Amino acid sequence: VRDELHALVDRLEASRLDFRLALIEAESCITIHCNGVFPFHGPMETEELRGAVDRLHMEGSDVSPTATYDALLWSATDLLWRDGADVTRLVVVVTNDMPQSVYGNVWNLDSHGTAANREAARLALEEAGLTLYYAQPTGPEGFRYLEDYADAERNPRAACSRGEGGWDCGFEGLGERLSWPFDQAEIPLPEPGPVADSRYYFAWLSPFGPVTDPGETRVVEIRTADPDDPTRDIALTFEYGFPGEEGALRLVLTDEAGDPLPASLDECVSVYRTMGDRAVELTEVCPGDGGEPGVAVADLLMPGPVALEMGYDFATNPGAHNSYYSDLGYQGARFDVEVPAGETLDVPWQVEVKDRRADLWRIRGLLKDLREWGLGSRPFASAADRIAAWVEGFETGPMTLEDKDRLIRLTHALGGYLYLSGYAETQARKVENGLIDVIRRLRAIIQKLRDTADEADTVGWLTDAEAAARLAASLGTDLEAAEAIGEAEALRALARALLEYAEEELVPEVIAKILDQIPLGPAGPYVNQFLVGVVLDDWDSAGSLWDTVGELTLDGVLDAAVAAAPDLLRAAGDEVLSGLPDEATDAYDLLFDLIEALARDGTDGLTEAVRSTAQDLLARYASPEAALARVRDAVSVLTETLSPGPVRDALVPVLDLMLRVALEEGDFDNDAAIGVLAT
Repeated sequence: VRDELHALVDRLEASRLDFRLALIEAESCITIHCNGVFPFHGPMETEELRGAVDRLHMEGSDVSPTATYDALLWSATDLLWRDGADVTRLVVVVTNDMPQSVYGNVWNLDSHGTAANREAARLALEEAGLTLYYAQPTGPEGFRYLEDYADAERNPRAACSRGEGGWDCGFEGLGERLSWPFDQAEIPLPEPGPVADSRYYFAWLSPFGPVTDPGETRVVEIRTADPDDPTRDIALTFEYGFPGEEGALRLVLTDEAGDPLPASLDECVSVYRTMGDRAVELTEVCPGDGGEPGVAVADLLMPGPVALEMGYDFATNPGAHNSYYSDLGYQGARFDVEVPAGETLDVPWQVEVKDRRADLWRIRGLLKDLREWGLGSRPFASAADRIAAWVEGFETGPMTLEDKDRLIRLTHALGGYLYLSGYAETQARKVENGLIDVIRRLRAIIQKLRDTADEADTVGWLTDAEAAARLAASLGTDLEAAEAIGEAEALRALARALLEYAEEELVPEVIAKILDQIPLGPAGPYVNQFLVGVVLDDWDSAGSLWDTVGELTLDGVLDAAVAAAPDLLRAAGDEVLSGLPDEATDAYDLLFDLIEALARDGTDGLTEAVRSTAQDLLARYASPEAALARVRDAVSVLTETLSPGPVRDALVPVLDLMLRVALEEGDFDNDAAIGVLAT
């Protein structure tokens, strides 16, 4: 990698481009403080760049994924990118690792965990105008030491994916892939075009002090060998005299709300004299130095251009950046100003909160996941839009340190919730799959027993004598009597006995054990009745599963709830609508229409009513996924708004279940219904 980076420096130097190159070592901790940072250096500093490449640590020191998503965020905010239509901004990631995300193996948001996810990285690249290139192993053997971290059973959101170009861990869709190992020649550089002009800088350490006599003039000649013709010299002669009376700068430093910067934060400003890419620090001043809140005065300055800088070491102190999630300070910034001769110039300077853009990218990334979360309960999903509205205020308005503190605390809490939910989702999927399997197996057993008890011929799966004996013993059947009446009749008797045991004891007990593990609250009896019916009713002969739902639940337990629901929803209408995101209003209206139709027409046409509502939802929204998300929004707000009772705890969940089946599966299917019920 070092050889390739040296080749990149050579290539940039030969390209005649006005380039800047920075280097960041991203380690497993999230703070840029514990990462090596070499800020932007340009064509005048290629020797420094080569030295920085030689100092890179490439051997690796940990088996924990690196904080690459955070490094992308910080590269967008903590490096001095240039603006302009002719500027091309590239970020290149070279790693045999995967990016640590909020779903990673560590959650500790001060040094070693992260609240960043893939969406935050996407937002940073898009909004900062950065183009990403990445080099990463293409086979799983390159990540073998991380196989536990990427185990889909433990950590599905951190896992690698297999695509046409091989394995991809964390970057697919965010940028262009480079071959592995890293080949710098694949990084496209802009065409330099013809050289229109050249600029040469001559610098020396002068033994002379500044000119203080207005009548004095100095002449300086600098001579050096011509790099193109060593037989001749290139000489530069210039003269300078008294620059004028010393001037001063009065810096008026305010935060985003216009309040003076407090001196207690020690946010000081450095004043530099610059020449091309190079600079020398003249002085440092801090708020309060001028005797006024938020005012810093830099005096005794020679007239001429200077650079003012806060929060950065101007390309002179690599690795000095220090950014933590918990920092409450102000973002580094730099701009140029002209010191007047013999006067004091007022310089208003409004600074923004430190890492404001990175903080907003992180919270927006988390909110996206919160909205789209796969867990059935989604207890915070309805809050996502309210949080997003609060965050949106910072996109267009000021952010104070108090606002930043609240935002950090929310990010910590939400990151922790999603971190734990990432594991919970994995376990929930296992529970769902297990429940689906249990219900289907129970149904298959019951149907097989019914078939066996009714058939006249011997059924092969019960012909094993030893198995028959064990069944007979377990059910208290007289085996000798069974043998006396013949094998086939004995097997039918065993099947009838086993069927009776399964219907009256086994199935209710298994379902009760399952539901004991699920916090259903008041809805428990309805779901229990529904599941027992799913397993024990002969759906193939009794008709559609969903035609029978009404008999199991709505026609029986929920008659009163269906009748009362329209008035109850009307009374809570204003509160429900105020909590709904705008895009979910139509979904709520359609759900309300469905409940009114049930109250008016009863449950005889339940299947068609739900199917019609699902079609209306699909016509309103772009996809089944979008329609389902809006139904979830409506159900979540209803659940939060309504008081406990059969409408909230049974009617709404049953209709939600049926609409989910119709939207996810396209129609009503017994196994599909069981699968959706399991979630």
